[in-house]
Amino acid sequence: MIVCTAVSTPLSSCRQPATCNLQVFKNFKEHRSFRPPFAATGIHGGALLGVRSAECITFYDWETGALVRRIDEAPKVGGV
Repeated sequence: MIVCTAVSTPLSSCRQPATCNLQVFKNFKEHRSFRPPFAATGIHGGALLGVRSAECITFYDWETGALVRRIDEAPKVGGV
């Protein structure tokens, strides 16, 4: 799965390969790679990088990779 943000310049995107690592790209070059402390079930783009698991959702800063917020609630994903 790949998500991106149009908020930052240059363009940033994140890829969730089959492993548990997340790869963040800037201008299509790998900028950083990290493994969240839980099994990620999905990622979401926007002003912050959202990483979803079965029991929480966390938001990371695109540039630094710093944890901004963790919400300990099982996220429900539905159609809009």
